[in-house]
Amino acid sequence: MRYLFVTWDGGGNLQAVLPLAERLVGRGHEVVFLGHRSQEAAVKAAGCGFAAYERAPETAPSSSEGATVNDWAARTRLGRAAIYRDHLLIGPAGLVAADVLAAVDRFQPDAIAVDCLLLGAIVGAERSGLPSAAVWHCNYAPPHLEIPVQGSGRGLPRGVFGRLRQKVERTLANAWWDRSLPSLNATRAGLDLPPLTGVGEQFDRLDRTLVASSAALDFASLSGIDLPPNLRYIGPQIGTAPAASHGAAEDGEQPLVLVSFSTTYQAQQALLERAIEALGTLSVRALVTTGPAVSIEGPVPANVEVRPWAPHSEVLPRASLILTHGGHGTVMKSIAHGVPAVCIPMGRDQPCVAARLVHAGCGLRLPSNPSRRRIADAVRQALDDRGLKANAERLGRVLREEIAEDVGVAEMEALASSCRSTRLGI
Repeated sequence: MRYLFVTWDGGGNLQAVLPLAERLVGRGHEVVFLGHRSQEAAVKAAGCGFAAYERAPETAPSSSEGATVNDWAARTRLGRAAIYRDHLLIGPAGLVAADVLAAVDRFQPDAIAVDCLLLGAIVGAERSGLPSAAVWHCNYAPPHLEIPVQGSGRGLPRGVFGRLRQKVERTLANAWWDRSLPSLNATRAGLDLPPLTGVGEQFDRLDRTLVASSAALDFASLSGIDLPPNLRYIGPQIGTAPAASHGAAEDGEQPLVLVSFSTTYQAQQALLERAIEALGTLSVRALVTTGPAVSIEGPVPANVEVRPWAPHSEVLPRASLILTHGGHGTVMKSIAHGVPAVCIPMGRDQPCVAARLVHAGCGLRLPSNPSRRRIADAVRQALDDRGLKANAERLGRVLREEIAEDVGVAEMEALASSCRSTRLGI
């Protein structure tokens, strides 16, 4: 079978689907990615083919200069949402749809998988008529769903006031998104597709909605609302199921804290330096991974090691805690290893991931700009809280079972088989 995956360079979103594509290749299928040039090396290293966008705007988010989705520059949550709307979801939708249809003509895939935030790619896949899936690289939270608004960081509502507040926020969010409906419908009209009555409808227009997360950690599942019949939870896409972390230091050793604050630029330099200072005041060992976006120039405490990169799969089995921005992929890896987290969300889906983590009792959440003392207090509290570790281990067992089951591969193979059967007239 031949698959076309459509992605964009937003950091962790590629890593949420690349293991799925790699396993498809391992089963003898051919996979080609359509994406940004900055993703080519990682895609080819996974054994997949690669094609760069020809019309859609280029981006390179590992630096402040190269990113087109420069959400860190916005001062408000609404401003950040507008950047995503105008530069990713809806603004370039026509260009992305045209690139998808051109790639379909070139590669003749049996099935298509597109990133959930690329509404233009969803439109293109819909127009192609091929079996297609929208893959959510984060928690399932389209604008029209009756759960806390994506980006708000709220937990599930409690009581009459909580439910009323969620309803009002949801109504306002839908109205704001639907201001872009004429632009989205113009893209659809250009491809002879019927108009939508709301932007949220576009997210569920394909044969499958595959959520690369766990139903045990997702508010859409936990809230008890009716979900689309084409939705499938396929578990975290982090490769093979990991072993649980023992998280225990050897005799005479101090607990290990892994620090990870995104591989893309989010103006995180000052926060990372403050976290290093905080860890220097504690009786811990700390490994800080900076990623390509920032570098640490100042002095580093003796108990802290700073590296540009380290494989989390090798560090987490020895870690007692992770201090993180709360990216979905990072949190899924830590919980799959049974490691609790302290989250300092900086934006994007991170407040929502942190809210789900706190709801599950697997971690703590701090505001986006905490003091050095507050960071140190939270790390100390998390290390002393046995309940956090027990809940992380409990949920980790669930995630490891989902990873081993590999529903994602089964769903993609079923989609491609339906196309092959149609072509053969079966």
